[in-house]
Amino acid sequence: MREYQSQLFSDHMYELLHKKAVSLDLGFFENPDYHNIFFRALQDSPYRPLKIVNNLFYIVQYLLAVIILSVLLISLHWSIAIALLAATVPGGLLKIYYANKQYNWQKENTQKERKAYYFSRILTGDVFAKELRLFGLEKYFSEHFTSLRTDLRTGKLKIVAQKTLFESFAQILSALAIFITYGIVAYKSVYGTLTTGDLVMYFMAMQRGTSYFKELLNSFSSLYEDNLYISNLNTFLGLKNKRTVTAAAEPFPEPITSGIILNNVSFRYPGSTREALRNITMHIEPDTTIALVGDNGAGKTTLVKLLCHLYEADTGEILIDDTNINNIADTAIKSHISVLFQDYVLYHLTVRENIGFGNIDAMHRDERIQQAAIKAGIDDLVASLKKGYETILGKLFDNSEELSIGEWQKLAMARAFFKNAPVIILDEPTSALDPQAEHEVFKQFGEITKGKTSIIVSHRFSTVKMADYIYVLEKETITEHGTHDSLMQLNGKYARMFKLHASNYI
Repeated sequence: MREYQSQLFSDHMYELLHKKAVSLDLGFFENPDYHNIFFRALQDSPYRPLKIVNNLFYIVQYLLAVIILSVLLISLHWSIAIALLAATVPGGLLKIYYANKQYNWQKENTQKERKAYYFSRILTGDVFAKELRLFGLEKYFSEHFTSLRTDLRTGKLKIVAQKTLFESFAQILSALAIFITYGIVAYKSVYGTLTTGDLVMYFMAMQRGTSYFKELLNSFSSLYEDNLYISNLNTFLGLKNKRTVTAAAEPFPEPITSGIILNNVSFRYPGSTREALRNITMHIEPDTTIALVGDNGAGKTTLVKLLCHLYEADTGEILIDDTNINNIADTAIKSHISVLFQDYVLYHLTVRENIGFGNIDAMHRDERIQQAAIKAGIDDLVASLKKGYETILGKLFDNSEELSIGEWQKLAMARAFFKNAPVIILDEPTSALDPQAEHEVFKQFGEITKGKTSIIVSHRFSTVKMADYIYVLEKETITEHGTHDSLMQLNGKYARMFKLHASNYI
């Protein structure tokens, strides 16, 4: 029953952690302090609360036994009870003191532990395996891991050594106190104050009393220690989002009639002193395709995150028709905007799941899954797999198939198409595709985006050229905008980038 309770409780705590983690703003995941808090909560929360419950039961049990035995010993002589207190209290106080010291040490060294864990992942994970071998990095990361673990081990052992030394003195004090009580009982027995039966009874009472009182103090010190670590869980569960999450507000405009409008939008990432976007003003007409171009770090992907309401603008406003995006329910935004991010996720699950995650409620609809795969140009590949859409991808699980990076990108594109949302955002949608595959996808791009408001972020000008309107971002702000032809006539940043790109194919 205890094992059953333990497993059930552990699963419940993981459920709490997962629920809280997915509810937090994206900004938390870009803050090292958050990762420290989460790491500490994850380490202890699955079992510490259960230990508290068990310790409370033990405390009640031992407390009753100690009270009964104390009454018996006081009836012999009040000094015996005091001697037993002297024998057990110092050890209990030491446990509480060093529990606090170890907790503070662990809190201060969380980042070191996380870094050691990260180096371990590099040495053992599949993502790093190729570069680790090709660049001969095994020794470098192994030495850094060993160095960190040595520092951590030395710090822990230093505390344990101090604790052991003081506990040894406490044990000596305990032994002296017990011998004194034995001396008192022996003295009374020799001079006939106690019978042989009394001697045995008091001897057993002292032995049991010392043991129970020690266990009682141990339970209290464990309760104190567990409560310290539970504060890690409470800190994590108590994190508050800064972003406004609207549970029930204005509906998402459908259909979009005026378009998506940004007025003087500026934004900087949490903890950063540098603006990621500055005074962005743009108007995205409904049922049109616009492209965002610019150098790396110009703010294109950040703008996409703001449009998805993963962040809120620091200043300015984003309107969908006449409705501020902050006043639209998050669930409505999620259901009306589909995104293919540049750093798309590779789910080591079935093809169906990889596509169906775009609209999980429609995952069972085979025809729609296949249509999305056809639009992304991956249906033929799926048909060649042994189990088709039920094939597990990646190399983490048995009976799976691995894809090339370009094929993974097509799959992620299919996921974005499967959602069939009125607004579709493609962030570097063809960066991993060969020219033929890119051509096949964009041959039917007009059909894919028909009736939708589309935003493309790309460095490939063959893709950008297809857009109805183009915005050029430079140093976190918009410096040029217009059609492809008008921007070429302007002969500014866009024209230079286009000519430079074209020169690679001459």
